[in-house]
Amino acid sequence: MKQHNSIVSAILPGTLIDSISFPYATKRTMPVLILIGTLMHSCLFAQFGNALHFNGSTGYVSANVLSFALDNPPAMSMEAWCYVTSDVSYPVILAFNTTSGTSSNRNMIEFYNTQFDYFDQSVGSKYSSSFSMNEWHHVAAVFTSEAINNAFFYVDGVLQSTFTTSVRPDPSVVTGEFSIGQEWDGGTPTQLFAGYIDEVRIWNRALTQSEIQSSMVSEIPVNSLGLVAYYKMTDGSGSTLTDNTGNGNTGALVGGVSFASPPAPLPIEMMSFTATVRSAAVELLWSTATERDNSGFEIERSVVTTASQLHPPHVQGGQWTTVGFIEGSGTSYAPKEYSFTDKDISSGTYFYRLKQLDRDGKYEYSKEISAEVTEQMPHGMLLMQNYPNPFNPITTIEFSIPLLTSWFSTSKKGEFNGEVVTLKVYDMLGKEVATVVNKQLTAGNYSVLFDASQLSSGVYWYILQSGNFMASNKFVLMK
Repeated sequence: MKQHNSIVSAILPGTLIDSISFPYATKRTMPVLILIGTLMHSCLFAQFGNALHFNGSTGYVSANVLSFALDNPPAMSMEAWCYVTSDVSYPVILAFNTTSGTSSNRNMIEFYNTQFDYFDQSVGSKYSSSFSMNEWHHVAAVFTSEAINNAFFYVDGVLQSTFTTSVRPDPSVVTGEFSIGQEWDGGTPTQLFAGYIDEVRIWNRALTQSEIQSSMVSEIPVNSLGLVAYYKMTDGSGSTLTDNTGNGNTGALVGGVSFASPPAPLPIEMMSFTATVRSAAVELLWSTATERDNSGFEIERSVVTTASQLHPPHVQGGQWTTVGFIEGSGTSYAPKEYSFTDKDISSGTYFYRLKQLDRDGKYEYSKEISAEVTEQMPHGMLLMQNYPNPFNPITTIEFSIPLLTSWFSTSKKGEFNGEVVTLKVYDMLGKEVATVVNKQLTAGNYSVLFDASQLSSGVYWYILQSGNFMASNKFVLMK
């Protein structure tokens, strides 16, 4: 059988161990130091330009004609982005009142005491988990035409409650009211909203959770299936709120409500940031839950050269230097993972931070994490277990060569005395099937990529040998 040569890289101080990436969950590593830091965190956000600002005392939007656009039976969905600045008197975000001038039939999404709340006369209140004010959040209520379990309440795309209700917006009630930022109670606006509302959408069908999640962080086509009213808040001025679907479900701005630039939170929701020290390299891993107009990440490093510079960290540790850039994912609701390896660095304490760049030039910094890099030469010849194992068809084999042992000469420090290092692969019958390494090597840590694409599935031995030293391990090739 043909033998296979593979890539060999010496891992002397200042050299990266890994030269190929594998899924992190399956990757075995040499002893490492892992440090985890918390990045900036923001709520989900869907800022698309202007929003409506409500003063909390007199402002609301009325769009009465909207009730006639719904199907009967009323399978429907209503959703919006909101930024609550006060929770006095249960401020209402969206409300249908199917009997004008009374409070007998209402469907409302509201907020009070750190919780969003869906309310109607049939089920009362269905509360969400706790959320902070002065953050953007997405809310949605979905109604199906089923007899039971026919209503669903979501915040930020996460299901908060499933329930059965007999009260739903009904187009047969010709005096029906729909409003943004208040409810009609006895014909008088009450529970007036304080803050910002954006991207209001009303549908004549029941959205699925995946539909809500996939569309909530971006604008959608105005002719989307079942979309009967879409308020993008793009008017900019005046007392009329345009229905961008062209269906004519125009809203009227009443009292203290106006178009305004919304408060802009961080454009990205970060989940984790870790630093892993591998020999003389630092591997940085981070992940995001969602992204909005994310251009990418600049990786910045600060070096601490003396012990006194550790307190406070990074302030006295020297200038921040940009050492790399990783492109972002633009706008995404799905979790994303990123990595960067800072190679060829000497001993010392390093601080790292991410500079997240928005497409409009704005940026935010993460919190800092640190990594301690120590140059350590191996004390003995070692052969580590390959990773991943089992594998198909590429795996990594790591081994170490000591600095001063009986294998080294005194005239040429760091070289073998007339010996070479070999790393070979054998099948279970003892037949040599591949030579991975066959050369004289200096002291250090080594990482080898072995490509077994020409071998059959099975169990194999790999043996490291030099002079009187020999070590072996097994691996499993699974195709």
